Amino acid sequence: MFKENNKHRQKQLFSFDYFLPEKKRKKLKESKEYAFYQLILCKIDEKIFSVLCHRHPFGIFR
Repeated sequence: MFKENNKHRQKQLFSFDYFLPEKKRKKLKESKEYAFYQLILCKIDEKIFSVLCHRHPFGIFR
């Protein structure tokens, strides 16, 4: 059964960046990797991959 992943879009109260000092948090937000995450990964439509996730009639994943 396909289940869309939206957990990464919601800010968690105690995520790892919460514990970073302000200087390192700013450096993280300005990194190329974070830009890639924002510009590419967050915009992937996961619904088009739902055909790859189906259940066997007996409830076993294939």
